[in-house]
Amino acid sequence: MSLTVIVIAMVALIAGIALGMFIRNNGKSK
Repeated sequence: MSLTVIVIAMVALIAGIALGMFIRNNGKSK
């Protein structure tokens, strides 16, 4: 497994969590 694949996977995971929190906060605001 190459380093690039690991970095992309980590970034995707962090982005997914951040996006989920953002959507959840928007839902609570409305």
